[in-house]
Amino acid sequence: MRITLRSDGDRRVNFGRIWAYDDFEALAAAEAVNRPMKTGLFQPALNWHDYAADLALVRSLVQPYEGLSMYEPAIAFDILYMHWEKEELHRRLDYLLALSRDTGLPVHLSLNAWWGGTPTGPDGKGGYWTDIAYNQIVYDPLNIDGRGNWKLSTPNIWSNTPWLTMNNDHYNEVRADKVRDIAAYLSRRTSELKAEGSSIAPVSVFTENEPLYWPFFAFNASPEAGGDFGPEVIADAARDGVTLDPEDGLSPREKEWMVRNLTSYITTLSGAIASGYGYDAIVVDGDRIAYPEEQLVDNAYTHMFPTPNYPDWDEKRGAWETHMVRDIRYGGEWAGDMDPRYLDYIVARGKYADVNAERSSVTDLTMLKQAYSYGADYVNIYNFKPEDGTLVRGMDGVRQDKTAVPAYDVPLVDYAFRDEHSLEANESLVAARGVKRDVLGEKLVVTADSGDAAGGSLTFRADNGGEPLTHGLAVQVQGRALSELSATSRVEIWAGRDQAHLSPVKTLKNFSTAYVDVSDAIDRTSNVAYVELRLYSEGLPDSLYSWTSVWSVKMYAKREHASGQADGSRYTVDESRERNLWTGYRADAERLLGLYRQKAGGRRYL
Repeated sequence: MRITLRSDGDRRVNFGRIWAYDDFEALAAAEAVNRPMKTGLFQPALNWHDYAADLALVRSLVQPYEGLSMYEPAIAFDILYMHWEKEELHRRLDYLLALSRDTGLPVHLSLNAWWGGTPTGPDGKGGYWTDIAYNQIVYDPLNIDGRGNWKLSTPNIWSNTPWLTMNNDHYNEVRADKVRDIAAYLSRRTSELKAEGSSIAPVSVFTENEPLYWPFFAFNASPEAGGDFGPEVIADAARDGVTLDPEDGLSPREKEWMVRNLTSYITTLSGAIASGYGYDAIVVDGDRIAYPEEQLVDNAYTHMFPTPNYPDWDEKRGAWETHMVRDIRYGGEWAGDMDPRYLDYIVARGKYADVNAERSSVTDLTMLKQAYSYGADYVNIYNFKPEDGTLVRGMDGVRQDKTAVPAYDVPLVDYAFRDEHSLEANESLVAARGVKRDVLGEKLVVTADSGDAAGGSLTFRADNGGEPLTHGLAVQVQGRALSELSATSRVEIWAGRDQAHLSPVKTLKNFSTAYVDVSDAIDRTSNVAYVELRLYSEGLPDSLYSWTSVWSVKMYAKREHASGQADGSRYTVDESRERNLWTGYRADAERLLGLYRQKAGGRRYL
């Protein structure tokens, strides 16, 4: 057998290991690799004191999700462990375990002391968790709001919720103790339920909600602003030989330390979960001995974006790396289409889940198909909507569809609108008419500046560096057009050889990420092409112009050969899932062998 690997790029490609199977389909079938992906609904509005009513509510909510072939429903909830006393915490855990037992639904628990879980009460030392000592200290080099360069994360648009430091020893110890108690309690109670003869679906926990430095940069034109530069953070860096000083700009070494600091924080919490869980109990009832089919800790996940984040925006180092820890699995946070290269790396490190797919960030649920194909254990639809059952059902039944092969073409334009001068004409954006910058959640976006029928436009110039665009041009647009709410909301893609000869290519509606081939509209003998995005918010008031908005535009010169197999064959959705699940299982097996090798006194990793 001869295998040829061809790269059309100018970068070196490295391979760690390659496995070959003569009949993978037969092997996958024999090992029963494939399984449905769980879809968690976060979070049903429980009464918490009327069990019969809450049981009926949950059953009614999941009814539209039943009977699917690719997806199975689950329920997901915040466990605000820094808000509740131990008795109340245990009561709520028992309540959710009962719902899981009586419905047969898996339950996913977010152990959360961030966002709405941020504590405000006494710290046990005479102060409060909201005291400055526990706050992240932000440095903003541009002093955007006039409060000075050094400031707290409050006031902010999130109900003035403070972002607390990850480097206070007392706070970290309290959090770890509480999380350890939760894991120990879940271990004991699930074992007791099984000993009583109850059948209960696997319980999954995941850590914190976006444990990051305060992302002040996301809300203004100060892209280098952020935190945390409090005294404890600076002292911890100094102990590692790093002088952390944002006033003179962050060096690569300082950024690297801040990235590692995120891992240190989540390592403490993940270790608390693992030690609290221990090993699942073996149930002995007379002559009946029931061994656990899996360990609770194998369904414990972190909670972090896959993509780069503050302070290091290098695409070669995604934020997912900060949460690759020893004791629990990686839990991601993304909605919409994810660059599959991130998922390729994540899958190769074992079982994983998308613990937070924020529903307000997307207009559809197409990310479920990608997550399914890439072997995700589950996806939690954060802040799910009543109509989502219909949308999930619409994503079912595509197991035999062919998966798209990612296109890794030559990047020519990568344009965002974070800079206050980003709408001024330059070599990439040659014209902007009838548009304005606006804030949409954490993003700086471009919208039409009126509700007129004329709309607004962004005209881009792509230059292939003197080489003709022989194989064509493609455009990737990230944005939205809420056409389901306003029929006239849309983004039109036009392209041509120059600004005077543009023709319509595609109209985008109800999208989050769109990849549009404009090759037929340009002159392929030329090295230059023009692409225009026309934004329409017709008839809408100015407060709703952002219903049609764009925040990222990328343009690529297409390569001669498409990515993928030379004969053009493609895997089905199920075949892709089987291969990715197999890759993850193999990584988990090696992880387990490494653990027992370490217990035997050897090195952990084989």
